[in-house]
Amino acid sequence: MTYRHILERIHGNGLWFATCLIPLGLLFVFAYGATNVLAASRESITLAMDWEKSVPFVPNAIWAYVSIFLVFWLPLIVLEREGITWLMKRYVVVTLTACGLFLVIPTAVGFERLDSSVLPSAYAFLHGLDAPYNAAPSLHVAYAVLILGTCARSLAGASRAATITWLVVLAASTWLTRQHQFADILAGALLGGLSSLGNGAGAGSETGCMPVRHMRKYWRA
Repeated sequence: MTYRHILERIHGNGLWFATCLIPLGLLFVFAYGATNVLAASRESITLAMDWEKSVPFVPNAIWAYVSIFLVFWLPLIVLEREGITWLMKRYVVVTLTACGLFLVIPTAVGFERLDSSVLPSAYAFLHGLDAPYNAAPSLHVAYAVLILGTCARSLAGASRAATITWLVVLAASTWLTRQHQFADILAGALLGGLSSLGNGAGAGSETGCMPVRHMRKYWRA
């Protein structure tokens, strides 16, 4: 894909896409915040396992962790408008389902939070944002599986491999930064995967994603 193609897609759908992200962001803020308030009086559990204590803390993994903000913009240059609309509806499903589970089964991170010299302000923000009852399922992983998985199915070759690699590295970063436990990651992957069922990205019909055969030609241009 050339810069010209990217700019054309941004010019065609950029403003509409950014406008759609605003209510989705507000949904997350209010649903996540309300869950924190409502679950504050409840006792939380942890899904941490003893063997996870040997998992190293990798401060630099925060770079992969914060790449989730780029993930949200990837559909703009990969999917057609119909596919983006479909994906946004599934985002709502993931958000409300996860927040409902946080409320019903409050789960805390069982790791000891360590200070880091790498982006200390970012770690301080994350530690302040995370309440002790929203660990499972990992919304970070659920969003990544939903969005990157959907985009990967609309790509081919090296582009698909790079997107899948991004997904794996991002999911691992939630573990290596001690933001989530293994069970949280699995639960998030399951939620994101189930929410993306029925996606016709490969056919380019159900979600309006660009067909793979067209994507190959598009990315080679």
